[in-house]
Amino acid sequence: MSTVKFKPVPEPRGWTQAQVAARLGRSSSWLRKNKDALYRNGMPRPDPLLGNATDSKALEAWMDHRSGLTAQLSGLSLDERRISPE
Repeated sequence: MSTVKFKPVPEPRGWTQAQVAARLGRSSSWLRKNKDALYRNGMPRPDPLLGNATDSKALEAWMDHRSGLTAQLSGLSLDERRISPE
């Protein structure tokens, strides 16, 4: 009887633009149309050294910041932490 060795595969940290759009609950075309406004408001940009992948943890941190989760954790009011959309 042979034993199958389990080799864990880490979840990729770099996301494609399609994955970023899906995480935002939007289409890839919406992301392309709105990327300039998103970047102006702090959304992490794709990293050309990583094949233009976007850091999933940075995107999650940005979303937490936008929604006020980091403000709630730090004790600041939502208005003090939120970036205004343009």
